[in-house]
Amino acid sequence: MAGHPALHLEPISDVLVQEAERLGLERRLRGADALYAATAARLGCPFLSWDRELVARGGAQLPSDWLAGRSASMGRSCSTPPGCFPQK
Repeated sequence: MAGHPALHLEPISDVLVQEAERLGLERRLRGADALYAATAARLGCPFLSWDRELVARGGAQLPSDWLAGRSASMGRSCSTPPGCFPQK
């Protein structure tokens, strides 16, 4: 699975952990959720989740809403945002 072209494994660094800690305290997020939010922000990717708590407090967007917005702004095409899945 790690070799899949649509999968990018981001290493956990001290800077990323510090940002996750800040977001967790600021938005009252659980540890893993704060790490997801910090990683999406660091990579400049949309933060998508079906978790209503992450949508309400964490800055996540429902995948269906994100897809609807992309389709409306790009016709029916839905491409990957730049920088989200770096190619090796």
